[in-house]
Amino acid sequence: MRKAAVVAVVLGSLWVLGSSASAQEKKSPAAKPAAMKPMHVITSEGDIQWGDGPATLPAGAKMAVLQGDPGKAGMYPIRIKAPDGFKVAAHWHPTAEYLTTISGTFNIGTGDKLDETKTTPMAAGAFGSM
Repeated sequence: MRKAAVVAVVLGSLWVLGSSASAQEKKSPAAKPAAMKPMHVITSEGDIQWGDGPATLPAGAKMAVLQGDPGKAGMYPIRIKAPDGFKVAAHWHPTAEYLTTISGTFNIGTGDKLDETKTTPMAAGAFGSM
């Protein structure tokens, strides 16, 4: 297995409707306000808009925002493509982060500095939350 081989990672999140909203839906589905209507978004791989990664990532990263706005409050799933051997410096996020490796292997670590001897590999299909 190649160390720190990262091809693509999805940062995503799950939205869950509360049980009260679910119960209300069963009582009167026709009276559901517009904000309560389910939203279905399907994006084909070919429709994803890729651009250069932000300045906080080393050169070579490509990023796509799948939904939402990273500059505003709220959830926003993104995808990152990175070349083999790509390394991200130690950093932190003020909110929860969810990761899914789509292909390749993403080695993830914790701590105040990058220590490649103390990472956990996330192979394709793996999910992590921090």
